Amino acid sequence: MELTCSGSAQFSEAGWKDVQKRLGVPRKRLYVIDLRQESHGFLNGAAISWYAQTNWGGAGLSDEQALMLEALRLTILEHSERIQLGRVEDVKRGTPRLFTEWPRHTVVSEERLLDLPKGHYIRLPVTDHTRPSDAAVERFIRLIRELPPQVHLHFHCRGGKGRTSTFLALYDMLRHADRLSYDALLERQRQWNDYDLRKTADPASPKAPFIQERTQFLENFYRYARDNPGGAPASWLQWLTSQGHPKG
Repeated sequence: MELTCSGSAQFSEAGWKDVQKRLGVPRKRLYVIDLRQESHGFLNGAAISWYAQTNWGGAGLSDEQALMLEALRLTILEHSERIQLGRVEDVKRGTPRLFTEWPRHTVVSEERLLDLPKGHYIRLPVTDHTRPSDAAVERFIRLIRELPPQVHLHFHCRGGKGRTSTFLALYDMLRHADRLSYDALLERQRQWNDYDLRKTADPASPKAPFIQERTQFLENFYRYARDNPGGAPASWLQWLTSQGHPKG
């Protein structure tokens, strides 16, 4: 029941080299699944991101809109000689912004930085603290169906917790839901990543209704994966229709 996958928070250029060293997986067998909807990239090898409150700067955008916005922002940086960088903590706390000025040497997207074989970098944009859209789930299942044997999947989001844990759990469910219980699979995920997808949010938090939706989604996906090991024969959307569930 071993899974050839891993997960992490966002890495820098040096951090990515360390990830590759730790994994010890040849590039031709390595796939990276970037789950971040929010705009991000690399400045002089450092990971940078456009952060809004609750990390919802891209909420409501289509995948195409989110990626176009990111490309535009990186292009603007490429044509800037000096760049002001702030701190996520100031946005979270609502405190006055403190900026550091960086000279611009290199600006690249994650896909360019990783320089993996064509098709080995997959962007599945998911809004932070929310469940993935049904379209993203459908794309993910199609990817899993079409993967060649003996590959390694590396998932990441911003902090390496919610979105990364969710997709590691989905992958585990597709492989093992016909043999392991829902709780056993999510407990395994908690032990791997020290993040419990079953935990409820503070009712006062703006994240609370979205965390509840994510829990309901995971329960439904477990039932789907139990009925369709490896994502077959039915697709996610076909299964939702057969069960009378609304699509989202």
